[in-house]
Amino acid sequence: DRVAAVADQLADERDLLRRLRIAVRGLLDVVGPYHRASATMFRTAADPSSPLNPFSASSAPTRNASIALLREVVSGSDAHLPRDVTPVLPHLLNLYELGVILFWVHDRSPKQRRTYELVEDSTEAIVRLLSLSTMPGLRAVRRRMLHWVSDLISEPSSG
Repeated sequence: DRVAAVADQLADERDLLRRLRIAVRGLLDVVGPYHRASATMFRTAADPSSPLNPFSASSAPTRNASIALLREVVSGSDAHLPRDVTPVLPHLLNLYELGVILFWVHDRSPKQRRTYELVEDSTEAIVRLLSLSTMPGLRAVRRRMLHWVSDLISEPSSG
């Protein structure tokens, strides 16, 4: 279980970058043993009518658990984020994790080393972009992007 795997590491960590890396590495560590079968699982999960599709109603418990963990990652950090970003960010991070998993499925490097490198670089980029989200000149762009994401996450999943 991913939550149990990362709970101790998150307990004393407040830095958002490190917390995010812990969570995403934890995901990779949990799915790691299934890499050999991941392409087959991905083909099934990519089918919009499949119950394994990450956006399906059947996948809601897993998706909601991931979003809850990411909410804890954000809320337990010392990051100062705009109030309108905080509720939407865990959903965006969940979508980011799906992209990481897609990369991982295709990663043929030893022990998927390239995916772990991607996590190191991309989490840093995410945290830097989040720090820019507080800039007054970007407020209108931030609001528009949050509106798009809010619309996306409020749509009912198809089952």
